[in-house]
Amino acid sequence: MTASKTLNPRISSDDKKALWLTGVVFLCYTAYSFLSKGFYQHDEIGHYFNMREFWKNPNIILGNSPKTGYKLIYVIPSLLGNKFLVYFNAALAAFACFLTYKVAQRIGSKFAWLAFFMLALQPYWIQLSFRNYADTFSGFVLLVALYFHSEKKYVASSLILSYAGIIRQEFLLL
Repeated sequence: MTASKTLNPRISSDDKKALWLTGVVFLCYTAYSFLSKGFYQHDEIGHYFNMREFWKNPNIILGNSPKTGYKLIYVIPSLLGNKFLVYFNAALAAFACFLTYKVAQRIGSKFAWLAFFMLALQPYWIQLSFRNYADTFSGFVLLVALYFHSEKKYVASSLILSYAGIIRQEFLLL
């Protein structure tokens, strides 16, 4: 048995391909971020300033509108600047494509690759992939919960899903 099989026996050749494609998707999302004009709302910069203000006034991220669960995670990456958040969000969006593939694979779908590409190439997902909104992060968290559920790790799945309720209030119903 080789060292790579001993260290990580669960990574198949398809998983390696999916991880490489995830890297390509990350690069595409990042490249597109330089070309995009943005949305009309300009909430991205508002969220960014709100996260930076957290260090002076921690109460600023509490409540429904500030999306507390999202900002609790993002206050640390925001210290590295707005451009770093673009890379961070693009990485989460790309890895969400990988998780979509893994969940589809785990539940026995014959179309796991299709699931990967359907998310990676979905126009709205592409538009959100690098933006400083809670939507990409909340989608990522839901996929992590689904992944743990598909692995029959129900406690981890339910803990992650319960955290989703403070990311976006809509998830309280889950």
